Amino acid sequence: MAGAISWEILVPLTVIAVVALQWRDWMTSFRAWRAKRLKSTN
Repeated sequence: MAGAISWEILVPLTVIAVVALQWRDWMTSFRAWRAKRLKSTN
């Protein structure tokens, strides 16, 4: 029982932590990609 409860807590926390750490890099990459795409179309 304790193992199941800890997994239910650990997995979402791990996902949230990874997203929080990567969010800035993803946004930077997305903005760079979008800017590059806009330049190529114009």
